[in-house]
Amino acid sequence: MGSEIADHSQPEKIQWLPSRQGQLPEPGRLVLRVEGPVALEIQHLSGVILERVNRFFGWQAVGAVKLRQAPLRRAPARPQPQPDPQATARIAASLTEIQEPGLRDALARLGGAVKPP
Repeated sequence: MGSEIADHSQPEKIQWLPSRQGQLPEPGRLVLRVEGPVALEIQHLSGVILERVNRFFGWQAVGAVKLRQAPLRRAPARPQPQPDPQATARIAASLTEIQEPGLRDALARLGGAVKPP
């Protein structure tokens, strides 16, 4: 939905109305958990939210937005992996064909962070 909306809201569910056999389902209602101070702002952006959600699904899956004011459930931040110095040095030494030193160093740090020790 964009960082300006996603930083202050979380989707909880899409409520679907029961559909009759042989008929297309009615668009659902997206329930968003929002922080109190920005609820009014997000309410004004509900048209943008509907457009972006439906574009993601590729059809008109959602026809309305319902806001629920409550604190957001934030996941604890995971620690960033620290590059292994020996792996970083080995990888940097193997990247002799890359002439740009900044790119070579960045790739070596990336490799040191993702390669198991």
